[in-house]
Amino acid sequence: MKIEEKSIGELINIYIKGIDSIKGYHSAWPGIAGPQLARLTEFGKAEEGVLYIRARGSAASNLVMLRKRAIINAFNDAFPDDKVSRIKVEMIY
Repeated sequence: MKIEEKSIGELINIYIKGIDSIKGYHSAWPGIAGPQLARLTEFGKAEEGVLYIRARGSAASNLVMLRKRAIINAFNDAFPDDKVSRIKVEMIY
């Protein structure tokens, strides 16, 4: 098995690209969730087809679940390479 060697510059670029994709999710969240829901929630992560959302209380969690299909569609439109099909909500206080 051959080990791939990378320069420090290449590793930094890979790291920065990862940060940019996360920032892209966070900055796109108000457009995906809508301005009112975005004030009550935070983007968590998108991983293995699941969109993780943090909601401020049970009312916000319920709103996310009511708008689940619209949120999934908006996320998939905004990030076609990172398709999600489910939402998991974590409540934060």
